[in-house]
Amino acid sequence: MMLLAALLCYVGFTCLCLSMARHYGELLKGLADEIDPRTRLGDLSLGQRQLVEIAKAMSRNAHVIAFDEPTSSLSAREIDRLMAIIVRLRDEGRVILYVSHRMEEIFRVCDAVTVFKDGRFVKTFEQMADLDHDRLVTCMVGRDIQNIYNYRPRQHQGPSLRVTGLLGPGLHEPVTFAVQKGEVLGFFGLVGAGRTELFRLLSGLTRSSAGTLQLDGKPLTLKSPRDAIEAGILLCPEDRKKEGIVPLSSVAENINIGARPRHVNLGCLIQGRWERDNARSQIKSMNVKTPSPEQQIMYLSGGNQQKAILGRWLSMPMKVLLLDEP
Repeated sequence: MMLLAALLCYVGFTCLCLSMARHYGELLKGLADEIDPRTRLGDLSLGQRQLVEIAKAMSRNAHVIAFDEPTSSLSAREIDRLMAIIVRLRDEGRVILYVSHRMEEIFRVCDAVTVFKDGRFVKTFEQMADLDHDRLVTCMVGRDIQNIYNYRPRQHQGPSLRVTGLLGPGLHEPVTFAVQKGEVLGFFGLVGAGRTELFRLLSGLTRSSAGTLQLDGKPLTLKSPRDAIEAGILLCPEDRKKEGIVPLSSVAENINIGARPRHVNLGCLIQGRWERDNARSQIKSMNVKTPSPEQQIMYLSGGNQQKAILGRWLSMPMKVLLLDEP
């Protein structure tokens, strides 16, 4: 009897799992057709996990759905699908709250816009016809758009980082480039194009299978993140919550953790005064919005977490700064 009951429970559980798989397969259809509903979430890319979160909200038949930077790691095709789904949900009578700093998305999907700056309400535009790109940017930053960028040509002193024929996990063709001192080099591509994989190689998180690196004219071998940090190559990762911050630690701890080994006495005694002064200095210079340096960083907004990570690297000797979807 016990065996029969156990068998019936197993069969019932199996049927439930199959039913759930079919149900969520239908939810993912049209949003992320390439995702098998039986796939482990940990095996999905960051962009795919965002699509699953959207499908989860839809499964609850929510009347109000808030999208907080939903396209930050999506490809152009995934963004098109998401925009179509948002329009469909709006036409069904649902309320959509859409948070984004990407101008083209705001004008593409929104019927009204409310602007916030530094945690304060600035203005609401009830009609999109009253709004254009320049006016929206001016409202966001608090000054005329003509005064935002002040580019000045720089005299370069030769390559600082030279990469030749680099190959490794996620790179299907050799990568070659050089970056001058005082230069910003941009890498552009859709999700899966290899941008993050390249930065993981340059920061020592993964090992290269071919190619060479030179830093300031000297050969460089990276076997670990420590090698990259000691060479002055510092990374702000794409997934800051998983790879960038220590969520349960304070803002000050997250800022000081990188440079701490350089500021200890007798190899083990932490310099409390330096840590307090450095944390306050970086919080001020990076304009990190936090009630206190001792506030747990997990309670800060994503942008302020990112500024704290930048403050960490600015506390250390730096030659190359890698910014992955900052």
